Amino acid sequence: MVRTILLAIAICSGGMGMSQSMNLHFQDGTTVLYDMASIDSVVYIGSSGNSMAIYLDPFEEIVHPVGIIDSITYSAGGAVGTPRLATLTPVGSFAGGLVPVVIDDEGGSAIVTSGVCWGTAPMPTVTDNVTGDGTGLGQFTSAITGLAQNTAYYARAYATNAQGTAYGNQVLFSTSGTGGDALNSSLTYGSVSDTEGNVYPTITIGSQVWMAENLRATRYANGDPITLVEDNDAWGDLSTGAWCYFQNDPAQNYMDGKLYNFHAVSDPRKVCPVGWHVPSADEWDELATFLGAPLAMAVKMKSVGSWPQSTNVTNISGFSGVPSGLRAVTGTYFNSPGQVHMWSSSLSGGAVNVRELRDDSTYLFDGSAVEEEGLSVRCVQD
Repeated sequence: MVRTILLAIAICSGGMGMSQSMNLHFQDGTTVLYDMASIDSVVYIGSSGNSMAIYLDPFEEIVHPVGIIDSITYSAGGAVGTPRLATLTPVGSFAGGLVPVVIDDEGGSAIVTSGVCWGTAPMPTVTDNVTGDGTGLGQFTSAITGLAQNTAYYARAYATNAQGTAYGNQVLFSTSGTGGDALNSSLTYGSVSDTEGNVYPTITIGSQVWMAENLRATRYANGDPITLVEDNDAWGDLSTGAWCYFQNDPAQNYMDGKLYNFHAVSDPRKVCPVGWHVPSADEWDELATFLGAPLAMAVKMKSVGSWPQSTNVTNISGFSGVPSGLRAVTGTYFNSPGQVHMWSSSLSGGAVNVRELRDDSTYLFDGSAVEEEGLSVRCVQD
């Protein structure tokens, strides 16, 4: 497994009462943070396989191959007795970001508050925008929502105790415009985040509020993981919840979302965020009625530019449907012509009621699927 190392070093100018700390983080789950005072030297060893050797006082050597090092960053830490922490690799999304934090030492007293501070200018502090969702020692993730699209943001972890506030290293992430490109720029969208911090645009259509993107969650609403299953033979034999990327390609995730079997959709732990749910057949029918079903309804729901065979597409509803394909019981993927199949929560004649948009049609199709197929999920607000 490729590992990412986050190395944060504080260099003090003296007389300021600042701590010196080195934070070394392995992305594969091992988290170790060192005080600068415990490190004698850091040496590049080219003759022994291109490695980085960290020499700890007294005389302990830790060697890491250079090939596993993703990045090295630095942080100022905080005053003596403040917590020791690091900001990990962030992920930007539509109108938001997900910033992991690790804290391994509370310092001289218990942590009062911790989270992430952020802004569009470098080196944000707690006087700027902050989250406060840390829970003490260990790793947690802060979800930042309501950000501008196509915008770069700086972020730093922070933790405060009675001795003061310490900051982790600065990271940079950008919100995406990819999802925004699928939207109708003349409409006003809201946003909602799931339990992992994925942020989705939302749109009001009639009396309903819908997600304007397909679900991307890998966890149920209670935080339990949904299983990733890539193997074709294993997919059709499942009797429990699972997800996959279309064609097992993570690059499909942002525009197309993930594909889920119905075992995941019907799980009582719920795939949609808290306050949202997979629409019933009746709720799909309500949407269709509002949009003037069935003739030419699809042109009001399809994202402009995403359906090459479709004409007169307007996305006037803001639904912003994209051709995300499906996975058959055999594990095989299909998306020709472009199509999106979306689950309902309703059973119909021993199968599950679903809705489908196709590139070569102006209809929203009312169809059925079996529980082992992999389809997209659109959530509607409770």
